[in-house]
Order: sequence, then C-alpha cells, then structure tokens
Amino acid sequence: MIQNHCLARSMSDAAFGEFRRQVTYKSLWRGCELVVLDRFFPSSKTCSGCGKVKKSMPLLERVFQCDCGLVMDRDQNAVLNLRPAVRRSLDVEEGGSGQEDTIPGETVSCETSTKHLALQ
Repeated sequence: MIQNHCLARSMSDAAFGEFRRQVTYKSLWRGCELVVLDRFFPSSKTCSGCGKVKKSMPLLERVFQCDCGLVMDRDQNAVLNLRPAVRRSLDVEEGGSGQEDTIPGETVSCETSTKHLALQ
C-alpha cells in the first residue's frame, strides 16, 4: 500500500470513519436501526457452541476449532456470535431483560421516515 506505515494507518482509519459515517447516515435515511458493538468484542475468538473465549487467534488462522469439538470457518463463527450480541443490545435499549454489562456498544435509533414525493 504505502511505504510509511503510520501514514497508511491514518488513511485507513479515516476511510473506516467515513464508512461508518455513511452507514449511520443511510440507516437514518432509510428508517432502520444501526447497532454498533464495541470494537474489541471477541466475536472471532468466542466459540458459538459453548461460549468459551480463546486467548488469541491470529488472522492467518481461518478455521475456528474449540475444545468442545466445534470446527467451522472463522467468519461464520463470528456471525453466529454477533447475532445474539445485537439482539441483547437491542433488548437493553428497549428496557428488556438484556445484560447491559455484557455487550458495550451504542445504538443509533431510527425513528424518522423519509417522505418521497410522487412525480406526476
């Protein structure tokens, strides 16, 4: 990418910041809800079967293997861990019985709707 690693990191951070801004804007515009979980939530390192969290999992390790016998693609395991985390986050926001201290995150509520005018 770029020889200066500090500059490359700054540019990468700026690109992700713009991406998040756009996703937030589009979700508000479309009237949907955007849930942002903590960036250090261990979705890839947590077993979706038993819930055990690995101490480390390098990016080169693409297959998740747990002591309980679960073997699956790393990304599929992460998705299976993110679904309940998002549901708990939404449940906490609505005043349900979610576990507030489990998933630190923020939720952008989209109460507004976009009005479109019909062209005649």
